[in-house]
Amino acid sequence: MGTRSSKDNKIKTFSLRVLDAMNSRKVRLLRWIVQIFSFVLLNGGLIGLGWTQIPLPIEQPSANPFTTIVSGFEAFQAFISQGTFPFLVFGVSLLIGGIFGRMLCGWVCPFGFFQDLLRLVPVKKWKISKPLNKGLRDIRAVIFWAAVIIAGFLGYRYLVGESLQGSFSFFDSQPWTPLNPVATLFVMFFYMIFNGNYPGAEDFQIGNWTFMFYFRVIILLAVIVVSIFVPRFYCRYVCPTGYAMGFTAKYSLIGIARNPARCTRCGSCEDMCETTAMQVPILDYSYERVRDENCTNCGNCLDACPHGAIHFKFKA
Repeated sequence: MGTRSSKDNKIKTFSLRVLDAMNSRKVRLLRWIVQIFSFVLLNGGLIGLGWTQIPLPIEQPSANPFTTIVSGFEAFQAFISQGTFPFLVFGVSLLIGGIFGRMLCGWVCPFGFFQDLLRLVPVKKWKISKPLNKGLRDIRAVIFWAAVIIAGFLGYRYLVGESLQGSFSFFDSQPWTPLNPVATLFVMFFYMIFNGNYPGAEDFQIGNWTFMFYFRVIILLAVIVVSIFVPRFYCRYVCPTGYAMGFTAKYSLIGIARNPARCTRCGSCEDMCETTAMQVPILDYSYERVRDENCTNCGNCLDACPHGAIHFKFKA
């Protein structure tokens, strides 16, 4: 009993130290370090790391030749389209979301990191009104449920012995992936370069550039351009993985809270969130906890608060 109690105390002490570090008013620097480290680790094939079967709820395409993990939403679609419920993916996502909320979106996701780099382009950011911001978020729900319904239909036909695999070309196992700009950036472009199939290459053939290719490139370019003017545009309005994680984010153990004795409701936190992150209406929530499905626990609001009123909170 004494040994177990000692281990529990060590875990608690370590957790408190991590929270203290995150509350040190240098969260953005810490997050940049974690994002860079995560990007290298998740693309570990570049440094000789092997592939694992660990599914994580982030935007990291499984077809990426250097990935070390499995994309949670891609695996979710693939299992359902084969008539199998993805227990492992569901369980891992539920566990991560229940503890950290959408923190992986803000601290680990490679495409989230890519969008944070785009945000550094020195242009005036677009101001999105709160009603429009709320309405645009529904796009993610449409994408998520459309992919699940289509995959479910394919899975049903598979179970009754009338498989449609191969009938829908790119869409017959992972309905969203062919349109996902993340897959275009991290997978399609790599294989184009690796296989020498690009304009100017010796083996380039215009016939290989089908309508689907052009369509995917247009989507990716649109997301990149808009993300320069609207921070984390993809995360805010498009990402189905982030939408799914939002179900548990409101009830996660780790989240953002405000100190009522210090908070003056100056709005610095919301301004920072709008110009660098997810435009979460922080002041609309109680001091006790920001329970918003779009909060990625990035900590930018903590650094922005001039009164030190915002902090990460662990709900025991």
